[in-house]
Amino acid sequence: MIIFSGDINLTDNAFDVGYGVGSRLSQGLDPFLGIKKNRNDCWVGNFEGVASDTTQLTTYLKNCFRVKEESISNLGLIDYYGVANNHVMEHGPIAYQNTIRALRRYGSEIFGSLSQKYIKFEHDGKSVCILGFSQRYDHHAFEPQYWNHPEYIDIVKEYMQIKDCDYKIAYLHWGTEFIPYPSAEQKLFAHWLIDIGFDLIIGMHPHVLQGYEIYKGKYIFYSLGNFVFNMTWERARYGAIVSLNVITGTVGYDYIYINNKYFPEIIVEEQVPSNMRFTFLNTLLHKNDNIEEYCQTFQKYLNQYRRATRSDIIRNLYRSDIAFTFSIFKDFVSRKIKK
Repeated sequence: MIIFSGDINLTDNAFDVGYGVGSRLSQGLDPFLGIKKNRNDCWVGNFEGVASDTTQLTTYLKNCFRVKEESISNLGLIDYYGVANNHVMEHGPIAYQNTIRALRRYGSEIFGSLSQKYIKFEHDGKSVCILGFSQRYDHHAFEPQYWNHPEYIDIVKEYMQIKDCDYKIAYLHWGTEFIPYPSAEQKLFAHWLIDIGFDLIIGMHPHVLQGYEIYKGKYIFYSLGNFVFNMTWERARYGAIVSLNVITGTVGYDYIYINNKYFPEIIVEEQVPSNMRFTFLNTLLHKNDNIEEYCQTFQKYLNQYRRATRSDIIRNLYRSDIAFTFSIFKDFVSRKIKK
């Protein structure tokens, strides 16, 4: 079985430096402890962070979205990591390459970089190819070294390199954060990917679950939500993993919940709020909002996320480094004044 998960952030972010996921890793905790891996399972995840002993940042953000390379040395769950997303370049190209080397050194392979856009492997007697890229217009201080917003013709060129594989899978970082359904543009793009020959689409980045559809007999999962992430907004704590049996071709899924340590646990459907289950989320796929309507809906969910995050920051002020917290507050005020 091949198991696909969503966003994996193994670092502290700007709001929880000193007590986030990265800090828990440095204490020797395993974020995947609650997930059972069967001997013949192959796991795929999105590495949304940096594992590097060095950074090109000099500000207070130098310890955000970054862990030491050794911190990931004992994490054995994920076999293949996608490295095309909006956080892997946070600390510059050297740190990005350090991250890739660290992942490989500690037992995982990668895909989605400019030098390795896809990964090809054998599983249960079938050839499997996973192509990874980001569809986001990201603005970085450093030129992305991952495959970012490729032209359609370039996607076709890469597809032609893998077209003879038994299973051709697109693993995409795309969409809009926090909103529980994809845009009309996304759906058209996903259908195009199936039309040119992909067998399965796995999406992530929104940090919440979105629905799935079956188009021309092929599954499109628009967002699996988070798998390991330090978000306390309740909607962002429910995610899913997708399973592919390459022998029978069947596709299934399980729900996960991110506990108070920010680590995932598999749960049953009855434990998922009804408006976060696929049975409900799939009904939203008929929506074809125009840009203005979609942005208004996004703003509504973004406000919910911000309120939950601010409340969490206040509750955990006693755990925060005073100097670091002051730097964040100073930066926040500065940006508000500039507006």
